[in-house]
Amino acid sequence: MRPEHLEDCETENALKFLQVELLEKLCEDTVFYGILDQTDTALTVWLSGNHPVETGDKLPVTITPEHLHTFDSDTGNKLN
Repeated sequence: MRPEHLEDCETENALKFLQVELLEKLCEDTVFYGILDQTDTALTVWLSGNHPVETGDKLPVTITPEHLHTFDSDTGNKLN
């Protein structure tokens, strides 16, 4: 998943939640750094515009199927 391919969404439509540890406002974009909820996986989300999310919040995120790539954990080969 690339940071710019993740999208914020309504809570009920979330694929995952990002526990926001740091955010960076860059002109008209906001970059969120954090950990996927209930994991130890670090993730970066790059969103256009300003968002009412602060450090410590849970950001609901999703991704469209065409931007989701899966790999075999044994071989490393792309599955889709």
